[in-house]
Amino acid sequence: MLFLFCCLGGYAQYFSDLYNNKGSAIEFGSIKEQNGNYYVTGGTFSKSGQTYYEKALFDKIYQDGSTDSIIVLIDSDQYSYEIYFNTLKKTADGNFIAAGDMIDTTGKVFMMKVDTNGKILLWQKYTYPGEDLFHGQDIIEVPGQGYLIAANINFTIGSKSDVLIIRTDTSGNVLNQRLYSAGNAEWPWVIRSMTNGDYMVGACSVKDNTNTPYWAKTWLIEINNLGNEVRNWLDTDNKTMWPWGMTQTVDEGWILTRWYIASDSDDYQVYKASILKLDSALQKVWEIRFSDSTSYNSTLYDVEQLADGNFIACGIEPVWGGDSANLYGWLVKLNIDSTIIWENRILAVSRFGTQSFLYDINELPNGDLLACGELDYTYDVGITPIQQGWILRTDSNGCLLDQCWLGVNDVNPPDAIEVKEYPNPATNEIIFETGDEGKPTTITIYNLLGQKVMVSLSNHESKLDNPLKVETGLWQQGVYIWQARQDGYPVGQGKVEVIR
Repeated sequence: MLFLFCCLGGYAQYFSDLYNNKGSAIEFGSIKEQNGNYYVTGGTFSKSGQTYYEKALFDKIYQDGSTDSIIVLIDSDQYSYEIYFNTLKKTADGNFIAAGDMIDTTGKVFMMKVDTNGKILLWQKYTYPGEDLFHGQDIIEVPGQGYLIAANINFTIGSKSDVLIIRTDTSGNVLNQRLYSAGNAEWPWVIRSMTNGDYMVGACSVKDNTNTPYWAKTWLIEINNLGNEVRNWLDTDNKTMWPWGMTQTVDEGWILTRWYIASDSDDYQVYKASILKLDSALQKVWEIRFSDSTSYNSTLYDVEQLADGNFIACGIEPVWGGDSANLYGWLVKLNIDSTIIWENRILAVSRFGTQSFLYDINELPNGDLLACGELDYTYDVGITPIQQGWILRTDSNGCLLDQCWLGVNDVNPPDAIEVKEYPNPATNEIIFETGDEGKPTTITIYNLLGQKVMVSLSNHESKLDNPLKVETGLWQQGVYIWQARQDGYPVGQGKVEVIR
């Protein structure tokens, strides 16, 4: 068993914050850093009559996690607009591009270019003759020439699905559209630039045979800037899926995060996370398949190569340490030889029955980690909003606070516990009430400079009769961070505000 201990370097730079748009449910799918600020795309959900519409959003987040407002880019009750994970890209002129789909009875692809204030500089939509459903999955800039958009198109006749690459000029006007097929139902997820000037499309080729096991293969297609196919690679394992995340490595190979089908019976599949390393010839170097849980899906949505040559991935991991009520945001760091350096699981909120998704992760210039995703309230019927955007900034070891223990191999930390703090905001007193009876729990409180304000040990034999009362009458007004620990492990954390 190996543990890493990371220390706090000033809490103000690390945060785990939740966001909603005037009470509406939202998600963050992509995040990028530029000039010290963070920019996200995603969707916000609103209701019109009996129909829910998703609207495309763009937001600017400051270094401390604060934001002025959530910017709804496309506000229409005629279509639902979806922007998928990891599609936000920086452009050469310092702006941003993203692609997605707009759906009513049929689907259309859209692309947009926005500046750092959320002003739309370019917006185009695309159709295809004979389309049934049409999904814009990802976009990449071809410097000085225009854009390549990876899309999926389903044809009504024959129920066939193909990869479509839309090539445009700098104004988003179509230059050509090319279809790619491996003979089955194909669906792209990502498109990435290559060091040789070409582009790699990450896709999946699927054959759904009735009364036979589910059949799917990861499929990579290298194309040039005109959309012409250079080469392709189809996995020989028919239990693998599309790459959620894909990055070209410094050795000109590739690293992918994807699903593999761990269990397949009748019409039900259990999916598990996989990290696959390919060399420059698209030959397998190594693969890690995570299989800790036998009854739940786990996913790694993104992977990036760090400045030190190692890799960082993020996603969602169920049933950790016996906690079957929550799904954890999942961070995994591994080296170039596939050895896991550390893993960390983080809840977006310490509350029973939540799902904490991390869809995109980046390394900041100073080595810190920046990720985004969403928090879903799984079991709380009637809670509003049911879904919130989540942004997480940690140090290089995936830590938010000091005494952050990161485990490798056979780590079995305590379960997360429910901690309630009230009143919040507080004036003279804050009460902490844990949902774990009988086990010693340490509550540590920090100010935003990372300095410990209070450490108290509370033996909660009865969570109702013995809450922990903290006097705050002499504290300065402001926001404070609390962390609950058992046996040295973090089991919950949150924020409280003291007002005067």
